[in-house]
Amino acid sequence: MFSYEALNMFYTFLGYSSTPILLFLVLVSWRNVNCRYILSVLLSIEIVESLTFDVVYSWGNEYYLFAVFSGLISFSLILGRRLIAEMLKNDIYFFEKISKEYKFLKQEGALLFCYGTSTFIHAITYIEVSLYTNRFIENYIIQKYFFGPSISIIHMTCYILIISIVMKNKTVRNFTLGKASS
Repeated sequence: MFSYEALNMFYTFLGYSSTPILLFLVLVSWRNVNCRYILSVLLSIEIVESLTFDVVYSWGNEYYLFAVFSGLISFSLILGRRLIAEMLKNDIYFFEKISKEYKFLKQEGALLFCYGTSTFIHAITYIEVSLYTNRFIENYIIQKYFFGPSISIIHMTCYILIISIVMKNKTVRNFTLGKASS
């Protein structure tokens, strides 16, 4: 039913589609500062990951270790959004506005759970493939059968959560694609 090529194409689509989707969602929710801030943080993380993917993927097993590091950075940037805004509020007006209007969203908590789960899966997979590479174990079951589908489910869940952040934003209800108003 599912061939290797079809699954590989699906995984590739999930990996490369997040940057354009996030960029579009930032533009759609531009009026809400809190929404724009969380989406901008997610977009900046995604851009860095996209720019480093080819180099990091060539590292072999250390790709998973980089993903753990990236997950921890993502986790801390999302969790520390308010603190970052507080530190920069005197220098940049945007952050002053953020520090006044900051709200921790339920979807943000769910995103943190997804990033934590993804980081844990990458860490377990790194340990497993390192043990396999050093011939301590004879098969890499987690990486072979569990890693791809679970990370894909986490990616799709994150997409749904991010879209729900934007849809809860009241300015989106007024956003329509169509003719420009005169």
